[in-house]
Amino acid sequence: MSLFSGTRKWVYYRQSVGSFQRLHRWSGQLLIAALFIAPWISIGGNPLLRIDLPARRLFMLGQIFTASDGFLIALTALIAAFALFAISALFGRLWCGWLCPQTVFLEEWVRLVETAIEGEGLKRQRRDAGPWNFDKIWRKTAKITVLQVLSIALGLTVMSYFAGSSEIWTFQAGPVDYIMVGILSAGAMVDWLYFREQLCIYLCPYARFQSALTDSDSLMVAFDHTKPIGKGKAFSQNGDCFDCGKCVNVCPMGIDIRDGFQLECINCARCVDACTSVMEPLGHETIVRYSTLTEEEGGKTRWLRPRTLLYGAIISGLGIALISGIFLHNPVEISLNRMAGSTFQVDEQGMVSNTYMLRIVNNDPNKTHGFAVGVVGLENVVVSVAPVLLEPGEGRTIPLVLRIPANEANGSQPFEVTVRNADATRTVDATFLAPHGGQG
Repeated sequence: MSLFSGTRKWVYYRQSVGSFQRLHRWSGQLLIAALFIAPWISIGGNPLLRIDLPARRLFMLGQIFTASDGFLIALTALIAAFALFAISALFGRLWCGWLCPQTVFLEEWVRLVETAIEGEGLKRQRRDAGPWNFDKIWRKTAKITVLQVLSIALGLTVMSYFAGSSEIWTFQAGPVDYIMVGILSAGAMVDWLYFREQLCIYLCPYARFQSALTDSDSLMVAFDHTKPIGKGKAFSQNGDCFDCGKCVNVCPMGIDIRDGFQLECINCARCVDACTSVMEPLGHETIVRYSTLTEEEGGKTRWLRPRTLLYGAIISGLGIALISGIFLHNPVEISLNRMAGSTFQVDEQGMVSNTYMLRIVNNDPNKTHGFAVGVVGLENVVVSVAPVLLEPGEGRTIPLVLRIPANEANGSQPFEVTVRNADATRTVDATFLAPHGGQG
């Protein structure tokens, strides 16, 4: 199965039926539905989730976040990372087998299409090994066509989180957005038609470092090695493994779970359902099951242990910080820059003036706000600024002119500009320059 050996050994696994696979089908379809539906949901007129890269804004849960709220995004990323660590410590590669987009789309889209058009694994294997004829050509063409349509739909959906769902699906987005749709679609087709399980085995970094995240109490799919493997009626009557091979035939990674823990295993539980379907009618318990190394050695699994408690404490602390940051989020964003090419001017009235460009952004998703601009730290200052009224999500840059009597100006003087509305206040530091003063 090596990606680099020059040959490609395809895995033609058979379908597995059981309680875990029914749960897998429901959870996978719900995840796909959530991916496709979420871009169309809005809260207070704003998207549930959208990353507006040109405007450097993030819409999340109806709120608007900008670059100044980067710490909230960082907290979210840290929570996601430590949640993955915690899931790995408790449930092994549960993410890989149940939640990873690679697995979800392969199982809930690609495998269903492939089985419907080309048949079960053994039929596909025989047809692929045979000559190219009309039956083989039309089935391959139909499968590729259907998967191409699905990959384009997936590309459009992913880009909906960046360009807007209505814009991208009505072809009103920009050319770059549709170039990205093409790249995403092509990448999905290469994965679905060729890489498949090899992406998990050779390219995914998570499989490489997961050994550092798990321990002997982490959940995994395990074969009961107290049961001997053999052929014959005696083995089936005793509840031992009589080498039916079903657990191997249904594995999407092409491994034999009876060989013990393997890096390729994604904990999808297909082999568990397969073994259960064979052993239950014989009145025996399944030999392949979810277990831990501790249980396999006769001990009792400890779910609460230093590793998991530490992850839980970190996630709780980060979660509290994130929730607090969201509730305390200031929807006003301001920035102040000196007008390009200017320092100060002295007019005929003996007033020293400095001109700045003040940008105000109203990130309140629900209300139109009027803003009052003030100055703190300068005596007898005359403030000249236009009134500002901003719609939700609107930003505007306006000139701010400050004038001070020349006899009161004292070189370089620090001060603060305050921007207020009915709900929030923002301040920004600046420097006023006057003749013979320092540079700000």
